[in-house]
Amino acid sequence: MKGNTTRTKSKKHARDHYGSQKNRAYFLEMSIIQVILAIIFPPLAVLDKGCGSIIIVSLLTACGWIPGVIAALVIVNTK
Repeated sequence: MKGNTTRTKSKKHARDHYGSQKNRAYFLEMSIIQVILAIIFPPLAVLDKGCGSIIIVSLLTACGWIPGVIAALVIVNTK
């Protein structure tokens, strides 16, 4: 019996941590869109991360496309 309650708690914790399946699909879709934006136009991908991120990515993109893409991908992938 004790093992069964532990299993139930761990499933509930996993469900709480990741959310419902619908939320996971939405999160996956948004992250894919952000990664595509980070590759095509890096400053647009970090709009929701704050002014500092936009300025950094814009400056790096102005210096070269590759540094801007790398910075945008790093910023998008951080929580």
